[in-house]
Amino acid sequence: MKDLAPKKLESDEEILILKRQLERQKSARKQAESILEEKSYELYQANQSLQELIAQLDKRVDERTQELTAAKNLSDKAAQDLEKSNKRFELVLAASEAGLWEINCETLEVRCSERLANMFHLPLKEVAEQLSNLSIFVGETRSEVKARLNKAMASETTVNLECEIAVGTGAARWFKLNARTHFDTNGKALWLAGAFIDINERVEIAVSAQHMATHDNLTNIANRALFNKKMEEALEASLRSSEVFSVIILDLNAFKEVNDEHGHQAGDQLLRHVANNILSVVKNTDTVARLGGDEFAIILRGIKTAAYVQAICEQIIHRCGKKITCNEAQVGTYISMGVATYPNDGATTSELIRNADLAMYHAKKNKISESAFHVFSHELVANIQQARAMRLAIKEGIEKQDFILHYQPKYNVETNRILGVEALIRWPRADGSYTPPDEFIPHAEEGGLINELSEWIINEGCKQAARWFRQGLEIPVAINLSPLQFTEQNLPDIFYDALRRNNLPGRMIGVEITENCVIEDLHRANHQLSMLRALGLEVSIDDFGTGYSSLSYLHQLPIQVIKIDRSFIGQVTDNPESATIADAIIKLSHSLGATVVAEGVETEEQLAWLKERKCEAAQGYYFSPALPPAKIPTLASVTFQASSKNSRQAG
Repeated sequence: MKDLAPKKLESDEEILILKRQLERQKSARKQAESILEEKSYELYQANQSLQELIAQLDKRVDERTQELTAAKNLSDKAAQDLEKSNKRFELVLAASEAGLWEINCETLEVRCSERLANMFHLPLKEVAEQLSNLSIFVGETRSEVKARLNKAMASETTVNLECEIAVGTGAARWFKLNARTHFDTNGKALWLAGAFIDINERVEIAVSAQHMATHDNLTNIANRALFNKKMEEALEASLRSSEVFSVIILDLNAFKEVNDEHGHQAGDQLLRHVANNILSVVKNTDTVARLGGDEFAIILRGIKTAAYVQAICEQIIHRCGKKITCNEAQVGTYISMGVATYPNDGATTSELIRNADLAMYHAKKNKISESAFHVFSHELVANIQQARAMRLAIKEGIEKQDFILHYQPKYNVETNRILGVEALIRWPRADGSYTPPDEFIPHAEEGGLINELSEWIINEGCKQAARWFRQGLEIPVAINLSPLQFTEQNLPDIFYDALRRNNLPGRMIGVEITENCVIEDLHRANHQLSMLRALGLEVSIDDFGTGYSSLSYLHQLPIQVIKIDRSFIGQVTDNPESATIADAIIKLSHSLGATVVAEGVETEEQLAWLKERKCEAAQGYYFSPALPPAKIPTLASVTFQASSKNSRQAG
């Protein structure tokens, strides 16, 4: 059996070595444990620091997350607000009916909106191409647009102009062009953007209004204003070049009888017939005008011989003498013409016109039932003497109070009730007839009697209105004023005295003025009319569209009523041009806050046309002629009832 007892160490030295090894191992272990303990503490501290750092990072992450969340919320809200703003902007653009476009100032690339393409009736690409080369603009507009756009791209100039555009339908339409360039901070042009707005309808109305200002609506020839301008031009040309020109004043004989027998439609057709035939005889450089009523005027330029003027007059008489068919009736007329030639028959336009007028009256007197012309001569002094006799008769008539006033009712077209009356002067003759106002009023104006006669009319009109007012009838009386009264009389004082004497409220009186009353001295007219308005008087523009017809004075004067001339109303149901102009006048008046009165209403169809267009009032023979004052109260107490007895003759 093997001996299992411990092996005895050979020596003490070996034992000592083993002890020292054991001690070294213990010391190393103790040192290792100390190092391990120290490192563990360091690791603990590092772990603590790491935990604190992680906590700080978590806090910062939370804070940043909150900031980012808030920023996102703000961004989302801004995006929503932007979307709403864009939608509102789109709605504004849609409402404005503007077509947008822009040009890249560096590449010159043009972009435009679908709306613009639709406005131009062209494909989008074609619009961009034509805008790029400006070929879409018509005539002289193209060079002006090019210059304005180049200037805008070189500075901060805003482009704002009206231009003609060749749209896809083949017609040219008017547009308003607006544009402005956007620059960077260095002043470099980036893009030019703008819009087109269709203004064609407004331009057409303006052109129509301008045509109304210079042309007679019925015959489409020059009116008195344009005739006067052409007379001045002819005189200036003659002063420069010694050119000889003639003035012819033409008047239709017995024209009133044509209206009485065949109606005003026949009369209007006859006036157009005369105008067209005069135009067919004279040169394009000559001027043919309708001065009003049945009075025409002609300016013949570059006259070489007296025989030439005589030949023109004979041709006019021959062509105008041909009868026309109207309502299955043969209608004809005779004309009277007077000729005055510069410089022998007058040195000024007014002198030439006056002398031509004298010659015309001489021709009318000697050939009352036939056509004739007469060349002015200084032997016509007898005519001047006759005019003087007329003035003396007028003066005597005023002194003896031979004149009377009749009153034509104005009706509300909706209620058929009288709104008021217009005072019209009458001069009775011995045979019971009346001298027409257009025969004696001009003589009263020329003889300086118009102010005295007008003052009598004002006093008599106020007196009659006061009589009705005391009877419990509020029937406002409108009184026509002469242009001379605006320059020679203090109208507010005259009306104030008349109202005070009759204890009459100002609202019971109105004044009717023609456009000629205001065009010479707008400031004075505005002052006088404003003072009349302060007294309570209503102010009306009479015969609108037949005179100067300037739209500029309408918004400057205290005008409450605009009266459309009978020459328009008589054709609204059968002449599209007249209907368009009358409709434009009604719309214009309403846009200015003015009431509209239609003159010369003759038929139920005309009245229906006016009702449809919201015309407030009307007067004419369809309702009633001018009547003596005693007959007015009866009409004022009842509603108008149409009957077959109503005359078709204009009031």
